[in-house]
Amino acid sequence: MSVGSFGCNMRCGFCQNHHIFMSKNFEYTYISPEELVEKSAKLVPQGNIGVAFTYNEPLITFEYVLDCAKLLRENNLKTVLVKNGLINAEPLSELLPYIDAMFIWGIVKEYETI
Repeated sequence: MSVGSFGCNMRCGFCQNHHIFMSKNFEYTYISPEELVEKSAKLVPQGNIGVAFTYNEPLITFEYVLDCAKLLRENNLKTVLVKNGLINAEPLSELLPYIDAMFIWGIVKEYETI
């Protein structure tokens, strides 16, 4: 199951999802970590193995992802991050024990950090 939200700490011109995470006109529904794990678990019979945090930079909401990853692990579900690679060592070491896979976008030639 793939989930995402809004926001990124980079502005990459090639990003396929910039229209999603940079939108100013959006509707959203907050889903608690418990609800997210419950929805993911209900999809196991259809082949779901967990949650992939994607579509934007997931660690914009670090605490949320950490809370979800802990609950996913407790429920024998996997956690995957699709991210831009920017993170400090301390939060990375706190998060890594709960992450099963991570895809980090390749090196970019031009970007603007905010």
